[in-house]
Amino acid sequence: MTYRTVQSNGLTLFYLRYWHPIFAAWRATKQKVIARYHPEDLSRIFVSVDGKHFVEATFADLRRGRVSLWEQRSALRSLRTQGKEFVTEAKVFDAIDEQRRIVSRARSQTLGANRQGEALKELAPQILGEAPNLVLPNALVKGSEPAVDYNKPPSVFNVEPL
Repeated sequence: MTYRTVQSNGLTLFYLRYWHPIFAAWRATKQKVIARYHPEDLSRIFVSVDGKHFVEATFADLRRGRVSLWEQRSALRSLRTQGKEFVTEAKVFDAIDEQRRIVSRARSQTLGANRQGEALKELAPQILGEAPNLVLPNALVKGSEPAVDYNKPPSVFNVEPL
């Protein structure tokens, strides 16, 4: 919950602009409003003058999609580390889009690497059959015995006393 004053272009919260038709009347009376939001979805907020009757305000630019508070703060940190002192709503959304592209690219690369790992596990018996001198880690060979026999006592190593 936070208190704000409605400006001519709407209500700004977390560098994001919101609008509802009732804001025009509230702006004329210069009333402070109470804004409530859900951190997982900043695409809409709930605004009230008296704290009892809330109206739902959405982004002023209706083309914008859902954004979480975590994404907004991460984008803001990214903009600050890039040295951008003047932050606008457009810059915040551009930074969020870039972060989403990075995550999507990493996710697809991870899935590709996992698929390659699965393919290696399936090919391991064939590779061993073709080249018996090739040693693969035990995790790649299904049903193979571990290289260490844990039933035997450990070997003793001669070391210098301290």
